[in-house]
Amino acid sequence: MSQSSFCRFGFYVVTAIAATDEEVQCLTPARPAGTVPVDVTSNGIDFTQTEGVQLTFAEPLSTAEQAAEAALEHTGNGDWGEPVLAAASPVVVESSGGTEVIVTGANFTNTADLMCSFGGATSPAIWFSPAEVRCASPRHPPAVVMLQLTKNGVDLSVSALQFTFRADPSVLMVAPAHGPLLGGSVVTVTGNHFLDSPTMVCRFGDITVPIIEYISANEVVCVAPPHRGNGNGARAVYVEISNNNRTYTQNLAVFTYDERVEVTLLNPTRGTADGATSVLVHGQNFLNLSTLACKFDNTVVPAVYMSGTQLLCTTPVHAPKVVPVEVSLNGHDFSFSNVRYMFEARPAVDSIWPVLGPGLAGGTVVTVRGQHFVRSLELACQFGQLTTPATWVDDNTLLCETPPHYPGLVSVDVTCNGLEYSRSKQEFLYVRDASVVAVKPERGLATGQYPIFVTGSNFVNTTALGCKFDSIAVRATFISSRVLSCSVPSRTAGTLEIMETAHVEVTNNGLDYTDSQVQFEYYTECDSGYYCPGLTPSLCPNGTICTHQGGFNFTRCFPGTFQPRGGQLSCIDCPVGYICPEHGMVKPILCPAGYVCDIRGLRTPVTSCPAGHYCLPGTKTASVQTFLDADNELWLQDYETGVVSYNRTSRKWPFNDRSLPETGTGRAEYPPDLHQCIGRRCTRGSVDLIAEQPFPCPLGHYCGTAVATDVPVPKNFSTPQRCFDGYFCPRGSTTPEGTGPCPTGFYCPSQTIAITCPVGEYCPGVGNLKPLECYPGTYNPLVQQSNCTLCPTGHICPGWGRTEPEPCPPGFICISLGLSAPVLLCPAGFYCPEGTLTLDPSDTTDLRPMPCAPGTFCLGGVAHNLTIEWIPQESEGRTAPQTCTEGAFCGEASPSAAGSGACFPGHYCPMGGKYPTETPLGSFSGTGGAVVATLCFPGTYTPLTATVACRMCPAGYSCEGYGTYEPKICPAGKYRSSADSVTCRFCPTGTFSPYQGSSDISQCLPCPPGRVCGLQGMTTLEDSLPCPEGYTCGVGTDRAMMFEHKCPAGYYCGQETPPSQQYDYSCDAGYYCTRGTPAYLSTRNKCRVGYFCPDGTASGFEPQTRCPRQTTTATGADQLIDCAIKETDVCDKMDTNPQNPFEDMSYYIQHSYSLVDGSDKLVEFNSAASSGSTGEVEVLNKVNPVNLSGSMDLWVNDTVEAFRTCPEYAPAQGGVDSVVLIGRNFQNNDLLTCRWTACLGDSFNPRRCRDPSRGNYFQDDRGNYDKDSKLKIEMPGEYISPTRVRCTNPGFTFDPNITEAKVCVANYITGTKRVGYVDPTANMDPTLGAIDYPEGSCDGDGNEALDNKLRHGSDGSIPGICMQFNLIVPCTQYEIENSICPNVPDPNFNTKFNPCYTGEVKVDVANDGMAFSGDGNVANHTSLYDIDEIGNHPDFIVEPTWAIFTFVQDEMFLNNSAVYAMDTGRCNRTKYREEGIRTREEGWFSLQGMELAQLQLDWRHIPTMMKYNEHYKLAIYVRPSRCTEERCNSPDDRVRLPPAEHVYRSRSPNPCSRPMELPAWFLDPSVDKHDLLNMTILALDDIIFKIEVHIVHGLFIPASPQFVNTTSISIKRPERAKVEQANAPWDSNPPLRRLSPHISYEERWVRQNWFFWHCLQEGNGHR
Repeated sequence: MSQSSFCRFGFYVVTAIAATDEEVQCLTPARPAGTVPVDVTSNGIDFTQTEGVQLTFAEPLSTAEQAAEAALEHTGNGDWGEPVLAAASPVVVESSGGTEVIVTGANFTNTADLMCSFGGATSPAIWFSPAEVRCASPRHPPAVVMLQLTKNGVDLSVSALQFTFRADPSVLMVAPAHGPLLGGSVVTVTGNHFLDSPTMVCRFGDITVPIIEYISANEVVCVAPPHRGNGNGARAVYVEISNNNRTYTQNLAVFTYDERVEVTLLNPTRGTADGATSVLVHGQNFLNLSTLACKFDNTVVPAVYMSGTQLLCTTPVHAPKVVPVEVSLNGHDFSFSNVRYMFEARPAVDSIWPVLGPGLAGGTVVTVRGQHFVRSLELACQFGQLTTPATWVDDNTLLCETPPHYPGLVSVDVTCNGLEYSRSKQEFLYVRDASVVAVKPERGLATGQYPIFVTGSNFVNTTALGCKFDSIAVRATFISSRVLSCSVPSRTAGTLEIMETAHVEVTNNGLDYTDSQVQFEYYTECDSGYYCPGLTPSLCPNGTICTHQGGFNFTRCFPGTFQPRGGQLSCIDCPVGYICPEHGMVKPILCPAGYVCDIRGLRTPVTSCPAGHYCLPGTKTASVQTFLDADNELWLQDYETGVVSYNRTSRKWPFNDRSLPETGTGRAEYPPDLHQCIGRRCTRGSVDLIAEQPFPCPLGHYCGTAVATDVPVPKNFSTPQRCFDGYFCPRGSTTPEGTGPCPTGFYCPSQTIAITCPVGEYCPGVGNLKPLECYPGTYNPLVQQSNCTLCPTGHICPGWGRTEPEPCPPGFICISLGLSAPVLLCPAGFYCPEGTLTLDPSDTTDLRPMPCAPGTFCLGGVAHNLTIEWIPQESEGRTAPQTCTEGAFCGEASPSAAGSGACFPGHYCPMGGKYPTETPLGSFSGTGGAVVATLCFPGTYTPLTATVACRMCPAGYSCEGYGTYEPKICPAGKYRSSADSVTCRFCPTGTFSPYQGSSDISQCLPCPPGRVCGLQGMTTLEDSLPCPEGYTCGVGTDRAMMFEHKCPAGYYCGQETPPSQQYDYSCDAGYYCTRGTPAYLSTRNKCRVGYFCPDGTASGFEPQTRCPRQTTTATGADQLIDCAIKETDVCDKMDTNPQNPFEDMSYYIQHSYSLVDGSDKLVEFNSAASSGSTGEVEVLNKVNPVNLSGSMDLWVNDTVEAFRTCPEYAPAQGGVDSVVLIGRNFQNNDLLTCRWTACLGDSFNPRRCRDPSRGNYFQDDRGNYDKDSKLKIEMPGEYISPTRVRCTNPGFTFDPNITEAKVCVANYITGTKRVGYVDPTANMDPTLGAIDYPEGSCDGDGNEALDNKLRHGSDGSIPGICMQFNLIVPCTQYEIENSICPNVPDPNFNTKFNPCYTGEVKVDVANDGMAFSGDGNVANHTSLYDIDEIGNHPDFIVEPTWAIFTFVQDEMFLNNSAVYAMDTGRCNRTKYREEGIRTREEGWFSLQGMELAQLQLDWRHIPTMMKYNEHYKLAIYVRPSRCTEERCNSPDDRVRLPPAEHVYRSRSPNPCSRPMELPAWFLDPSVDKHDLLNMTILALDDIIFKIEVHIVHGLFIPASPQFVNTTSISIKRPERAKVEQANAPWDSNPPLRRLSPHISYEERWVRQNWFFWHCLQEGNGHR
């Protein structure tokens, strides 16, 4: 059969299942009833076109029709035919079985073995009639099966019905799990496999109730019925679910009925509106449940169980109000007790004074100011955790006394009820209690007015720091926490006595003073021992003397003397052992080390330490015997060091009884055994006192004169130096040779000892420092030798320092003298014992090589005849005979490992074997030379012996180990294929297999959807797990895949969710569900602030659910109308729209509106409020509502502006005939004029113009005023567009005297005079002329010598200059940093034109030939100069603008036309910031004085839900107008400034940022704005005005287009009838006037409008 054979039934093509040359068999496809032609093809392309071959598709018979036809088929012997099944009821049952199934049909026979078969599971059937039988459904896994009948229990009926076993419903939990006895609790039942059907019910105990809401297959809602019973029995009942009202779940979920709860008392009964107050609720029948809750008004909060009659609840945030409080045990059903709780405003603390006080004493009276202070018994202040009663002064003031407290910063709060405190963040600093210890000086003159130092503790640097002298308080200056400086008050004024004492106390806070009772004494004259330089007497200091009384100064002690005490009359001579080198010394200095100070009054040491000795600091004598000769028992000399130390044991130092009234014992004298040596001479490492004399130089060293220590430092001859090595050097040596060298045969390791040379070593010559070891190959058995002996034959002398030779080691032969190691191995086939000394085996000596024993083989170097295996772990085998190797035959006395031959195939030869051995079962030997039989590898087996190869293990069986001779069948849960495994493998995760002997992985069945087969080798689904919550699991899911498919965003998934059910449960409103949200976390993510979350929200940051601009929400919002207006902080306001810089931003200071979420809550904003100010409300969209086709003409802005020219530069003469000027508001008339003005610049910027974009237009960056040429050339301009004018180029003539500028210098370069520009990098002094500098250029032309000379000056004394001869030069760093670099001709390279070769001109424009853009305009805010408010309002200033054009000297102009064309093309491009549409300039109308504008607003079609003044406003802007506005000082400080008037850019027609105040009738809320409204604007002077509709609520931005073309404007001016006749004498030439500069930059001439009035005067009895 060809693979290209097909049948075609009409348009349906199917593949043939069999085909021959004459016949094709095909299966008909499923298609609608009807007759179609039939064609075939054998190549898949060309079909037959046989006419008349057709096939008719008929409608299928129904089940009942099939049963009826079958019933008519009767056998010939009178028996009915095959049973026919027509219908079954029900056709869907639970898998647990037990449901009665009614089967209807025909030919049913009543037999003993009549049964129903449900997919192979049978159940006995009960015969009711030939057309009906009944049977109970058996237990069966969830599946779709075929229902059949059997008469004999074996043969099934051909007729079958489709029957479904669905999973049994199960109950996992109920919530709430308990409720009141009276019922009514709404219970949510959570489980699996719930079916949305009319027969689904809940059962509480034995009471069945209907389902009130089917939520999903995992959740339904029921209402608990009243409890049935007398209340004495159990109150817990089982909650069950039935899908068919027949069979119920058996999961034993329990619902408990509770006694009725009741609230009787609250404590406290009131608290703050901020919430968080703990309230003890008294009542009855409370239970310790996790769902325990309290409800304050409509807010539910958790409750904490205390006892059966007490709960603890925390109040929520609530507006001040009396509210009911109820309790619920399950969080849903609450009590009805009518107990009330009062919410009150929380007290607030604004400030306290003082802010610090003593901690230990406390008692500081603190004044507390704030709000909401209630006069009550519980009124108190809290300092940290300590509470103290408060004294009520008024509603805003309290007095509190601080309690004692540990020092530190504590919070200060106020409570009115003893429980809840303010949260005002005021803090009080407890400081350590100050105390005064002393004052310095303690006495002073009575005149006072001089500082004293107060010492004490815990002083704090505060502004209230002060001292008090008795009752007189003075300010104190903080020095440290222990020292203050206070000015002593005078005691001579008033009635105070002069001679007295005063108590000095200190305060840290200005209120609380110390109580230290430290006194200060006043006196009138200076005492002896003092000097008086001023008002304060001072004690003569240490190191000085005061030789007479009444002195004004002191005298310092001279060198050689000292004075350790103050107030003395004479100085003391410097003692022996010390020096006094300076004036005014308070103590002597120890005699320096290396010297001897043996006389008094020394300024410097004069005697050096004697040679051979060292002198420590403080040496008093040059003799080494002075102390020993004086008393040889009191002073002892150390034998080794020669140091003389004090002998404290030479005296007894007795203890004597003290005389009465003293008690105890004491010593008259104490031994010098202090525990430290500070200021004393001690032996190193101890506290023993040593003599102040020279000590001998230490052993091994020598000392010259003036040696200062016994510690040697090489090459430092003020320390001991080491003697020469090998020489004797005793203590006290004066030279490096000491007493001589070490003798021969000895060595001297030190300078004091000689040692005999030992055995194994030798000592040649004299002066040896150490002995020398005998070198390898020699030995020495004697002492005091000068050489060593050679090693004999048969021996070796390895290593150094040997005393005896060693025998030659086994395995070697030693035949030479003086060997340090063996060099010859024993020959192969022999072994050599220890001491072998010949190679000849036939030698008669016993120390010859011996033959190797038979049965072994010997390699070279064998040492003995004992066989030892040679392995790495045992090195002895290396020198031993080896056993013959495996796999070979070995003879006797063999010198090789090859043996007699290799073992043959099919056998193996072990070590030392005499013949081959046959291989056993499960092993083989495939090649010759086998050592042992090889076991069959895993995956193979052999049932025979002497095998040369193993067989492959069959599929479905395993041969797991080595040496297998019988395969094992694979158990259930495993498989093995012969292609890819050795052992039976576990079925992979995600599958299971209930069969044995599986031969392929395909026989492992996939895990069904919703289940996780996480283990390998599963044999049943009982070991599978449900799919985890938050994920979906498809077919074949294992543990690695169970978390791959998260529940889709916007939905949540319970356990065992297959992919087909992942979209069944959408996320609740007010929440969002990210991918992978489980059911138990479906309400975890509350909708974020600024967003709203309807059903199925997938993310907290969805753009579609974000609130409109400048609106926000609280968390948990679920609909768009929850979005409320968001205020804008004053410091965050912007001047222009960030999306459109040509549109101004607007804000409203005050705004109020009602929330549109249905609550109608009023929200108010007021940024100007004196207290509780808010931000401002931003205008979100501005709509121009004017219908221009039905209104007057718009105002035309005639404020002309000039920005730049194109091209930007040209040659001075010729090159370009005209230049295009780019600007704004150009008009197409005959008066359009261009004006050219040459710029003169200054000496540093010749022919330069100032940039008009910088702040000061008439002054340059150096403060120079305008120096432009007074000659101005005016030429007609050619109108191109409102933003472009073509101006004729007048040309430019350069001044030859430009060298007068300090940056343009004339030099002779290569014999030609040229003018160069001073390089901006040169260090040129502008006060010097060009002649003061060397000539030349630094152009880098290769003349480095000249370039360096110019850069540094000819002689290096003055700087040089660098000349630039290029047309384009770099900007200076100053210009770049201050943004004044012209950046021409290319704006990207920080360059400019060379001013010595170019000239700049200003180009500006006038539409009327008079008001040029470069002139600017000023409109003063008043013409009066004698009023008080002059200067309070800014003037209206129109800033001048001009373009800058650069002329280039013809000889320096670019010679590259392509570059010039490129620059011209670049500058000709349109820039939006210059020529873009100004939104702020659109929609303005002008009114002349006494004209009026009639406005008609048609807002009848505006949706009624849009409320005027809440969602949108009408704004009318007028210029000129004034208003004030709040701003902030800077974005960083964010400090609000007082309201002030701000003038915006005069180029814009915008007035102040606030619109006009509208009429009261229009603002009246009772006036319906959804109507036709009229309004009139009367102009008292020339104005322009603009009408806008402002959308202030982001929800209504989409409604903005509905305001377009809703307003028409008509303008009228005063007229009267027959004005022409009445004014005939002057009407022919009507008077003209200029327009105000506020509305016309040109101040155009217009006709003077007239207005008419009538004046009535009283006189002559008439009025």
